[in-house]
Amino acid sequence: MVSMKRVIRICAIIGAMGLLAACKTTGGQSELGVTSSVSTHINMSDRSMTAYAQGRTSKRARLITGKHGFKRAHARVQLGCLKPGIVRILKKVERHYGKKVIITSGYRSKSYNRRVRGARNSQHMYCKAADIRVPGVSKHALARYARTIKGIGGVGTYCRSGFVHLDSGKRRDWHWGCGKKKKRRRSARRR
Repeated sequence: MVSMKRVIRICAIIGAMGLLAACKTTGGQSELGVTSSVSTHINMSDRSMTAYAQGRTSKRARLITGKHGFKRAHARVQLGCLKPGIVRILKKVERHYGKKVIITSGYRSKSYNRRVRGARNSQHMYCKAADIRVPGVSKHALARYARTIKGIGGVGTYCRSGFVHLDSGKRRDWHWGCGKKKKRRRSARRR
């Protein structure tokens, strides 16, 4: 018997393949038309878009630059309302590593946050959080450095993902392991 998650994943892949068929390709670039009068340009080759739709990332994919000069992992990442506190934290990370951070999740609406099973009072809903990765830096090294930044709120890592959650809320620290229980460490340090 096929699980519901597998059915949803297959439907998403089939939908993405249909989306690829609807794309116009010119010179290795794809233009994805949106049903409104606005069209969004995605700087990815067809192969990269297929890989993204199947949950894989491609080294060939060119990232989209968003507000504040941050790189977005995909066009759906919303950065327009990021608060100054999280922007300062992200800029410190960029200066420390000498590389651009890649934001995989920025602002989330309440409904989207529920869909992705985010925390009930997630800092993403208040534009105070970002899930990031830095090319060539492990998530553990990134999290270790982030904990030393003045003004940091939450620092979180997750079992099967390469990103680190950073926010400018209350001081918290966690690792969501591969087991059933969430391992959470609270920091008693002062800011």
